[in-house]
Amino acid sequence: MAIVIGAIMVTLSATALLSALIFLLVGGSFSLIFPLVFGLPVNDLKLNQDAGTTTGTIVEVEPTPELEVMSEPTVRLTYRYEVAGAAYEGDVQVRESHELTALGVDSSATVEYLPDDPGVSRLEGSKHAVAGWGGALGLGFGGAGLIATICAAMPVLLGVAVMFLGFRARARSIREEAAGA
Repeated sequence: MAIVIGAIMVTLSATALLSALIFLLVGGSFSLIFPLVFGLPVNDLKLNQDAGTTTGTIVEVEPTPELEVMSEPTVRLTYRYEVAGAAYEGDVQVRESHELTALGVDSSATVEYLPDDPGVSRLEGSKHAVAGWGGALGLGFGGAGLIATICAAMPVLLGVAVMFLGFRARARSIREEAAGA
């Protein structure tokens, strides 16, 4: 009887496990793609806390209509700046309506940078990450896929254990019948 119950448990929960594995695969892909495309807000949080400032120069203003934020085309502003005699270059994506888009090439702008890592920067009034928490959202999909897979695997493992115990009990009863005969 335990063998049948275990087999039913495995059969019923295997489809849930397959669905969870697909969710894990898709969620894992999002976990890799979202932070690469949108960035993570970690550097923005660090810049909010203790950014150093310097004056930089806008070197390129490039419309990027293929990337929209809140259904609005964006503009990439590339800038150069110096910290302690070392030259750096950075860029930010802002919505077309953002006040920074009024800056043209060779315009001066305030650059915020991390004192312990001056290569991490943004123009004052912008974000380092394109979509703020959008990149972190992808990590949530991967985490949810992992949790769903673990939860779906538990009934499968329990079904296999019940089947194993059933086979073991059946083998013991066969041995006892053979010994008694």
